[in-house]
Parts: sequence; structure tokens; C-alpha cells
Amino acid sequence: MLFTGYYEADLKGSLTPSDVYCWPLYRKPTDLYRVELSAFPFFPKFKGLPPLLRGRLSPDAYGNAVIVPYYSREEIDYRQKLLGKGLEIVWIDDPLEVFFLHIQGSGIVELDPGKTLRVNYDESNGHPYIAIGRVMVQQGLLSPDNVSMQSIRDYLEKHPEKVKDILISNPSYVFFREVKEGPLGSLGVPVTAFRSIAADRFLFPKGGLVYIETQLPVFDEHGNLKGSKAYSGFVLNQDTGGAIRRPGRGDFYTGYGKASRLI
Repeated sequence: MLFTGYYEADLKGSLTPSDVYCWPLYRKPTDLYRVELSAFPFFPKFKGLPPLLRGRLSPDAYGNAVIVPYYSREEIDYRQKLLGKGLEIVWIDDPLEVFFLHIQGSGIVELDPGKTLRVNYDESNGHPYIAIGRVMVQQGLLSPDNVSMQSIRDYLEKHPEKVKDILISNPSYVFFREVKEGPLGSLGVPVTAFRSIAADRFLFPKGGLVYIETQLPVFDEHGNLKGSKAYSGFVLNQDTGGAIRRPGRGDFYTGYGKASRLI
């Protein structure tokens, strides 16, 4: 198994937009539809079809309502296809924090008056997940042996002119809901640090008990990687994710905040 780590993100935001807080987290749009391909009789005859599609209704040249792909990341964030439709939950100060929240699936937003708001994955736009680290390696921006969330974030913070082009290379987009407890996994119950994993829900039993052996990175007080340590133990398969879509892949929940972000 190849294990990666995910965490509950920490962000800063506001309930009202401003020049600082200008990147919205959206709730699930009402015009986002699911198509259960697996329910159609032709589904077993064609290998490789996804069991589920997502899209929106759009009129064709004859006025018929047809299902087309939902808006991509570029259309939502940079062409503002959803802006002003009352879907904004909260506004965030940094597009990178929003992007990484989409990958993590849950987070706690610190609001201006000192209050907090917890958000959790609700739905996606149905576009394929493209790892921006792989894109950056292909473009020569990162070396293959130095791809991590930290190196990606560090490069984009130093090269803000590259942010848009890199982020929109991943068309997948996540919609959120406000929750009181969490972070919630795909089973609707809170996940536990170092005791919960995410795996492909079409391959592994939901809630299954798993024994894992892997290595966890170890960092110094400055956040620099200094080695690794062995980890073994029992965990529960309580979650799933857009990048966890095949055998041999698992995502290990490491907790909340900056220390958990490093792992």
C-alpha cells in the first residue's frame, strides 16, 4: 500500500466578502445532478464506465434539456459561474488554502470576531482529480523526488503568477456543508487521528477493520524533514477521497492543525 496523509485544515475567513476575504467556499448547488450509470441495464456490458456521473442541465440547439459536465474549477473560481447565487458559506483570504481544503475535505475556519465555523465535504463537481504536483513536475517546476504539499505550497507562494494556471489544471471542485462536529468521514461519523483511513469505496468495505504497517515522517522544530519512524496498528476504513481511486492506495488521517499538516 502507498499511504498518504490528510488532515483537518485550519483557515481564516469572514462571513462577508472583502478585498482580503474574496475566495468563497460554496455549498452544493441545486443544479448539480447525479446520474447513476450503474442503475442502467447497459452498465455491466461496458468495462471501465464510472458507476456515477455528475452534471447539470443545459438546453441543446433544439431546446431539449440535456445533461452536460458541471462547471470546472476554472469556470467556478475564475469565471465566477456560481457567484451571487447565494451558495457562499464563508469567504477565505487565500486561494491556496481553499484549494488544499478541497483536497483534505474538512476544515475549521477562524472568523473575524474570533468565532469558528466547521465545514465538511458535501459533493463534488464530478470532474477527474488531477494531482497538481504531477503537473508541476511535468512542467519542470518541481523535481520528482521533491513533491509534497509543503514543496507545492512553497513554490506557489513564491510564484503567485503561476497560481491560477497550476490550480485550474485540476478541474475537480468540492462543495461544502457546515457541520457542528467533525471532521466527518464518508460514513457520516467523525474520523480519529491515526485510527481512520480513506480508501476506494468501490473496492474496500466501508467501516472495515484494517491492520497497517507504514512509515511516518519525522520533522524538527522548524518543520524540516529529518527522518521517519515505523507505525503499525489497527485502523478503520471510514472515509474516501477523489485521489483515492484504485487498489494499493490509502489516505491516513493525522488530525487537526499545522503539525498534522506536515505528516
